[in-house]
Amino acid sequence: MSDARKLLDYLDKVKPQAPGEFKARWIACCPAHDDSNPSLSITETRDDRVLLKCWAGCGAAEILDAVFMDFSVLMPEKI
Repeated sequence: MSDARKLLDYLDKVKPQAPGEFKARWIACCPAHDDSNPSLSITETRDDRVLLKCWAGCGAAEILDAVFMDFSVLMPEKI
C-alpha cells in the first residue's frame, strides 16, 4: 500500500480525481479544519512523493498532525 493510500484511510469524503501527469490524485475533507466541503488535494507523483494542498490554507504539518502522522509519509523510502 502506498503512503498516499495510508493517509487516505484517515480522511473523510475521499474521491478520486483524474491523475493527469501524476500517478494518482484525490480530493477529501481536510482534517486540520472544520471541513464539510472537500478542500484537500492529495497527489501521488510518479516517484511516489505525496503532495498535499489545502485550498483553505492549512499547511502540511497541520494536516499530518491532525491524523497523527509525520512528514515521512510524504516521501518514499530511500534504498
